[in-house]
Amino acid sequence: MPENRFAALSRAADGLAPDQALIGDLFQIVETLRDNPALRRALTDTTLDPGDRGRLAERLFGQRIGSAAVGLLSAAAAMDWRSGFELADALETQGVRIGVRSGDPAAVRDELGACARLISGTAQIEQAFSMHGSGPHDRAALMTRLLGSRVSAATHALIRHAARRGGRVGRTIARYEEIASGVLGRRLARVTVARPLPADQAERLKEQLGRVYATPVDLSVRIDPDVLGGVHVRIGDEVIDGTIATILDQARRQLA
Repeated sequence: MPENRFAALSRAADGLAPDQALIGDLFQIVETLRDNPALRRALTDTTLDPGDRGRLAERLFGQRIGSAAVGLLSAAAAMDWRSGFELADALETQGVRIGVRSGDPAAVRDELGACARLISGTAQIEQAFSMHGSGPHDRAALMTRLLGSRVSAATHALIRHAARRGGRVGRTIARYEEIASGVLGRRLARVTVARPLPADQAERLKEQLGRVYATPVDLSVRIDPDVLGGVHVRIGDEVIDGTIATILDQARRQLA
């Protein structure tokens, strides 16, 4: 997504009060867009005047959702997008950002990370969410039964939407964790190690990554004994792999 569009949409979203009704409205728009190809095409038809697309969005949704969500949708529809799915993704990102702001952003980020690791690290749970035939309501209800009482209301709303969305739910929530770090003005580094990092090592790693990327960095740490030792770090699309398992694998290939 081009930075200027995302930045403009983020500025508009940041001016809205972060209440649950707005978040629910935005996620309703996102679900409707993803389920309706004709609507996606209409709201991203670049042969139409941008203002006409915005007014079309207002006519279609004005009686169904709150004025704040309608205004944000209208602003988004007036921008040029490569596809309807890109528009839906942009609105979902804003819904998540507003959802994070509706609670304690740092706590929501940490809860999202814990939920993502639990779901992705437990095959039975991930499979339950991707079970053929399970609908959005059933997946959301399952999420509430599993984690609803263990997280804040703000986090609960976000993970319920991730469940309704379907697909790889753990991966979706992990993306929300990255968005939450962005709300805090930070980047998220996904770190894989064989055993828990001592606090002093974690702080040094954060400081080193912060210098490299010129921004504060959060760590989301996953324990995987198979890496044997060392550290694997992923920030966005960039990977730093210093694990013993990778070094040994490279050595084996060189000797083969």
